Amino acid sequence: MKKTGIVRIFGRTEIAHILQCAILACALLPASETLSAQADAGYKIICPRKIESKNFYLLSLIGYFNEIKVMIRKDEALSAVALRKYNDLQMAENSLEIVNSLRFTENEITIVGNRLKALYRSDNALGKIVSSHLIPSGCYYNYRDRDGDDLLVKAWEQDVRGINHVIDIYGEGQKPYYPLIDSISFVRESPGHRNMLMESRRYLLELLKGNDSFYVISLQAALLFLNINERNEAVDFEPMSETVNKKAYEHIHTIDWDKYPYSIILLLGAGPNEYVSTLNREIKPRLKMVALKYQQGTAPFIVVSGGRVHPYKTLNSEAFFMKKYLMDECGIPEYAIIMEPHARHTTTNVRNTVRIMFRQGIPMDKCALISSSENHISSVAAPAFAERCLNEMGIKPYELGKRINEQFIEFYPQITALQINPGRDPLDP
Repeated sequence: MKKTGIVRIFGRTEIAHILQCAILACALLPASETLSAQADAGYKIICPRKIESKNFYLLSLIGYFNEIKVMIRKDEALSAVALRKYNDLQMAENSLEIVNSLRFTENEITIVGNRLKALYRSDNALGKIVSSHLIPSGCYYNYRDRDGDDLLVKAWEQDVRGINHVIDIYGEGQKPYYPLIDSISFVRESPGHRNMLMESRRYLLELLKGNDSFYVISLQAALLFLNINERNEAVDFEPMSETVNKKAYEHIHTIDWDKYPYSIILLLGAGPNEYVSTLNREIKPRLKMVALKYQQGTAPFIVVSGGRVHPYKTLNSEAFFMKKYLMDECGIPEYAIIMEPHARHTTTNVRNTVRIMFRQGIPMDKCALISSSENHISSVAAPAFAERCLNEMGIKPYELGKRINEQFIEFYPQITALQINPGRDPLDP
């Protein structure tokens, strides 16, 4: 073996061995570390105040970049899909025909997917969407290991099935997974419901006359139905970096994380069951408890999580009023409180908080705390909660640590949380 000063010259066999070890080491990295090489913590979602950016990010990007709009409009097969769907809506004469014309069929989904795959090149506009947005955003995390063209097709399929789901629930009036809080605002097949669909049909035909983008009529229908039903919860307080979380997000960059045992304390929501109450009375001692833990130096931030959930179509945001209570009654400074105002379930309390942690630069390798009632924490600690996350969101956004006491349990965030889920919950995808 030759030596030149302090530089060692390796032989071919040694170099091959080193490369094999490096490849093996990469393969053994945890999933969260593997994704961090692809997802970009500094990536900013384009147009975060738009519901389509939360639910259907690929289609939102296609509509945002003119180069891609031109490309798909020039494609004869995609234009034919657009024309056929417009004509089907024009010929629809009753409620069922209207919603059927707006949904994408499995055959149409396949046709569009094949055309997108054929149009894709790594160096064209579609390729740049994948490399510059779909991958770094993490919104399509479950497909991160696929080639660019396959990832594009899977993103399309996820978006379009999410659109169909919105049309099913808020257009046709099918029962959602959680009917007591997520149902349509109309009695299905009532005169008001039928009239809503007929007027929506007339509006869409006028709005989209001559538009040859294959997805637009169905996307606009889904957005219209959400708007009519007053279901805009997915974009409450957005962009939060400029509104309710501005001070906290700015404060994140000043923290010496080594000074704290935990990165954050996440307080799970508990919505009131009456319209006149802004907070569930049972959560007030929990708010005081997490305030005390903050004051003791347990973590530099409290995350309050909960959307406009209970009772049905309430206007009160759990997170907003939890933050207000912490400031007004407990003396916690605004810069130490992060609002997560979109979660509708315990599963998304955790998932949405992890998304904030990743995107705002809170350490992902540092332990965090979840706080709630004893029964609530017991449910989080049970194996059934992990199964529920996988069943309802398709991902598990955490790994649990030890249970500290009745009201606190440790967790480690996982960037699987970036995966969006419009096919189950368009109000909080």
